Amino acid sequence: MRYIIQSNDMKADLQSHSQNGDFSISMKDHDIPFDISLIQPNLYSVIVEGRSFVIAIPKLAGEEIHINGKNILLEIQDEIQIRLKEMGWEESVQKNAGEIKAQIPGLITHFFHQVGDEVKQNDALFLMEAMKMENEIKAPISGVIKKINIEIGSGVEKGALIMEIV
Repeated sequence: MRYIIQSNDMKADLQSHSQNGDFSISMKDHDIPFDISLIQPNLYSVIVEGRSFVIAIPKLAGEEIHINGKNILLEIQDEIQIRLKEMGWEESVQKNAGEIKAQIPGLITHFFHQVGDEVKQNDALFLMEAMKMENEIKAPISGVIKKINIEIGSGVEKGALIMEIV
């Protein structure tokens, strides 16, 4: 399991290194081991270098997390988002933010919205099956869905324009 966590100018690469759940955070040139335990759903106890933290993680992405009572806005990328970024998804989003193009070949299996629907940044747009995984593609910007160019069940090639948001 791997996550990249970013807040302002701080960036951490969080990875589980073994099957027993040992974790460490990679910070620049060194790894920091830590222990994490679930207290109750969405509430964790984390011990890092002898310091204890209670972390509340919201159910919806893009919201603030709460660490020892402080609200902190974090950008969290999971393994799928990291891989999509490595394949150029982020670069495409920055160039043409409202054009949702296939970054890899795949099969469109489900749309969460239709033409005319208003979406917010990070809302789920559609599911795409690729590389034996089902990927939830999220809105890179807020806006209204102007056009859907692909039907459910359609295969797409890399670069195919799937959807437009204005």
